[in-house]
Amino acid sequence: HIVYGVNLDDTGDYRPGHKAAGEHGVRAPLLDAGMTKSDIRELSRLAGLPTWDRPAAACLSSRIQYGIDVTPERLRQIEQG
Repeated sequence: HIVYGVNLDDTGDYRPGHKAAGEHGVRAPLLDAGMTKSDIRELSRLAGLPTWDRPAAACLSSRIQYGIDVTPERLRQIEQG
């Protein structure tokens, strides 16, 4: 199985990848469990994970306008600032 980390807080955003994931059978266990970002952070803290309070970091491709192809060159440009 393939899973990804979408959660309940993400459902209000426009996320074309969420639709694609559903079309291809990718599972979303955090969403299925009704977990929010806050829930995930709290469980991570209780589990002693060192990343529990790390700030969110958006994927580089999220900075590319919808309808524009995501290419390695574009991602490099974004990463370099």
